[in-house]
This record gives sequence, structure tokens and C-alpha cells, in this order.
Amino acid sequence: MPDADRLTQPNKFSWRSCLLPFLLFFAMVVMIQSFTGAYRAEFGSEPDEAAHYITGLMVRDYIAHGFPRNAMHFAKDYYEHYPKVALGHWPPMFYVIQSAWTLIFSPSRVSIMLLMVVLTSGAATIFFSFLRAKFGVWKGLAGTLLFLYVPLVQQFASAVMTEIPMTLLLLAAAIFWARFLETSRLKYSVLFGLVAAVAILVKFSGFSLALVPIFSLLLTRRFSLLKTRAFWASAIVVTIVAGPWTLATLKIAREGMAGESVGWSFTHAAIPYYAGKLAQMCGFTMLLASLIGLAFTLARRSIMTSADAALGALFISIVVFHMLVPTGFEARHLIPAAPALIYFAWTGADWIATQLRSPRLSLLKSSAIVFTFLAVVFVLTVYYIPRKGYAGYGAVADAIINTSPKNSTLLVASDARGEGMFISEVAMREKRPGHLVQRASKKLAASTWEGGAYHLTYAKKMADKNGAEYSTSDQLATLLKNDSIEYVVLDESIPKQYQTKHLDLLRTALEQHPSDFHLVQNFDLLRANNLHTNALRLYQIAH
Repeated sequence: MPDADRLTQPNKFSWRSCLLPFLLFFAMVVMIQSFTGAYRAEFGSEPDEAAHYITGLMVRDYIAHGFPRNAMHFAKDYYEHYPKVALGHWPPMFYVIQSAWTLIFSPSRVSIMLLMVVLTSGAATIFFSFLRAKFGVWKGLAGTLLFLYVPLVQQFASAVMTEIPMTLLLLAAAIFWARFLETSRLKYSVLFGLVAAVAILVKFSGFSLALVPIFSLLLTRRFSLLKTRAFWASAIVVTIVAGPWTLATLKIAREGMAGESVGWSFTHAAIPYYAGKLAQMCGFTMLLASLIGLAFTLARRSIMTSADAALGALFISIVVFHMLVPTGFEARHLIPAAPALIYFAWTGADWIATQLRSPRLSLLKSSAIVFTFLAVVFVLTVYYIPRKGYAGYGAVADAIINTSPKNSTLLVASDARGEGMFISEVAMREKRPGHLVQRASKKLAASTWEGGAYHLTYAKKMADKNGAEYSTSDQLATLLKNDSIEYVVLDESIPKQYQTKHLDLLRTALEQHPSDFHLVQNFDLLRANNLHTNALRLYQIAH
């Protein structure tokens, strides 16, 4: 059994020793983004990607303009121009990080992608420090490269999404909790709490860190820590730092959740879903090796390191949290668990190699066989290059910005991805606030955050909750002509499952009234790596 006051310690984490690995991983992530097409693609790979970019842009502009007026008034005006602001549905910290970066550099596509490179490289560097401490440099490097080549990691390292920042923060939290398990010092409990609070202020799933202390006690059986003040310090810090925002926005945040309540009705479906996604993320063979490694670690508590306990608790916490809390069914939620999964897969591979050792087969050779086998199976069954194939709205934005007054009103009709792509491309290209972009999904209809209670209604402004009722294309055409909208962008590439009544009526209105709605130009659109020729139609309204 471990000593009552501390666990076996791995080699100490050293920030200075991380510079060279960080630069190596930085170069690799840039290469990965180049292969995925991140520097050419628009912000449509995920329905929420444009919302994250626009919200970060709003925070950046509010600071850049010198905090010009009441923050709520600024946000409402910004939403009128670029209606993809989602502050409240998501906490503010990711947008604070974005704004700090874009104030120093720029809010361009390349700049924001390089921010994702820094965040991904940071997560990889921390993970490498865990691996190097236990397995040495070469196995540590191999495990970190495996992490970077997980397709899901590559996909979200190339997108403006919260999964990579969360991975970085959860690994940083694991470092401080490992230090606390080593020393029982108050300082590390407080630092764990601070990082946990920041993670919660990036994304609600940061609350999974609340389970880490619980599971670490179960893994180590060091229940005596419950009697110390230091153990509870992290909870106090989280409450003070993250509590006010969480309570203030709890109602709004619930609207963006999975539409289910906590309970067996969600969990019984989440267990097989996330178990399957764990196997898919790194491969069944890697998952099996990870479970073997975790079992071996539990069986040998006398030599369990603080890193073993912290990463084991982190892995279990992430999986259990998403099986219990209805945050939706999406594999991306498991990305922060990938480092811990690989860490224990390496532990399992080491154990298997020792079992294969014999007088004729040295440990070095058996290790080479096992690790090579895992790598080959991963490459053959899991690895592929995810392509970020969404582009085309930038050309439309250029055409409009170059020919229309700054305060012109534009209507974009597409699904969530398409509307977001257009809004972000307009905002990225002009001096903000400029054009007023309106979303057909909000202006021509109303629904809940999750798409329920859908009905047709014509809103004068994006913030209007009620508007004029209509039911025919002629009625819609009249409403459009009497409004201040100058251009309409219609996306004809929308998948059938996202086609809606208001899109059908808008399409009919534009086609049946050519004298009122002049077709200016057609543009090609790349959607999910499929080229749709002349799929974007730009109309100008004659008033």
C-alpha cells in the first residue's frame, strides 16, 4: 500500500524541459492543419464553430474599442450585425483567450488557426511530460505523436472549438492534482481548483474535474485526505471563481444541452454510445491495452505513481460525467480523455511486453514487438486525415462588401453551418460593426435553441421574439420588399434533413418575382468536401 502521506513520485515536471518538445509539436500541428485544409476552409466544419469565432470577435472588438459603452448594449448591437453571438450559452473564458490572442496578432483565419496550434501543442507538451516521466523520452514521444494523429484530435485541432482548450486545461489540472497527491500541500490543491474553474468557464463539461478528487481517493484508498483542509480548498476556489457565472447563466446553458434530464433515460443510452466511441477514437486494440494497463495499475497500488492516480481519475471522470450528464451524444466530448487512454495503453503494452519476455526474447525486443503492433493496428484501422471541406461564402462576402454600402442589410438562408460561415466571412473582412447580417432561420421562423416549437414568423429585427405571420411565398415576397434588406444569399446545397418550410417559401418567392429579386451571381460551394456548382445564389432586392 502507498505511504499514508504520499504516492510514489515520477520524475518532476519541468517547464524549461518542455520548450523543445513544444516547438516540435507546434511544427507538427501546423503540418496537420495544412493537411486538413484548415487554412483554406471557412468556419463551418461544426455547427458551433462560427459562433465561437464571432463571440470571440465580439469580446475582442469590445476591448479594442476601449469599452465604449454598456457591455450589454454593445453585445445586442453586435448581435444585430453578426447574429452568431452565443455568450451565455457558453461561458466566457474561451473568448477571453481568443481576444487576447487576436488583439496581439489579428482576427484573421490564419491567426485563429495558429491559436489552435498553440493550444494543441500545449496539451501535447503536458501529455509528453507525463509519458516521459514514466516511460522515457522515446516511448513518450511515440505516445504523444499517437495523440496528435488521432483523427478526432486532428479534426478539432483544425477547428475553432472548445475540445482542444479543454484537453489542455484538464491535463494541466491533472498535473496539479498529481502534485497534491504527492505532497498534500495546499498550494497544489488551490492551483487545481483555479485550473478547474477556468475549465468550467470554458465549457460546462469542466465540471467533470469535480469527480477527479473522488476517483483518485477510490484508486489510492487515501481517504485520510478527506480530513485535511487542503483537500477541500480546490472546491472552495471553484465555487468562488466559477460559481457566480455558472449560477447566472444556468437557465440559458440548459437550453443548449441535450434536451434530456439527468437520469437513467439518458444514461442507459449514453453508456453504450460513449463506450463505442472510446473504441473508435483510438481503436479497440488501444482501448483493450488501456484497460489492461489500468487494471495492472490498480493491482499494483504499492508502486502507483501520483501521475497514475491523477490520470486514472481523470479518464474515469470524463467518461462517467458524459454518461451521466446530458450534454448530447457527440464523440468530440471524449477528446480530453484521449491522453489518459493512451497513457494506460502504454502501461498495458509495457506489462504485455514483460509477459512475453523470455531467455530468447529480451524485454527490448518484446517491447518493440508490442508497441509496433499497436502502431500498425492504429494506422490500418483508425487513422485517416480528416478534411475540413467547407468554403465558398468568402467569395460571396467579397462581392457584397465591394459593391454595397457599409450598413447594408443582408439575409442569408442556409442551415446553421452555412449561416455561420457567411456571417463569419463578412465579419472577418470588414471594419466592424459594418453590414447587418440577418439569418433566415431566425428572421423567417422561430424555434427553441434545439429547434423545437418551429413556426413561421417574420421578425423585423433579429432580436424580435414576435413578428408578422405569413404562410405563402407571395406574402413572404411582400414582407421582403417592404423591409430594408438589400441582398439575399440562398444556399441550394443544404442536406434534405435540414430543409425547412421557410427555405422552400423563400426559394419560391425569389424565383417567382424576378423583377423584384434580381439574381446577381451564382457561386460554387464546398460542403463536406463535396463541390456544389452554382449552389450559392446572390439576389439583390429592388425597393
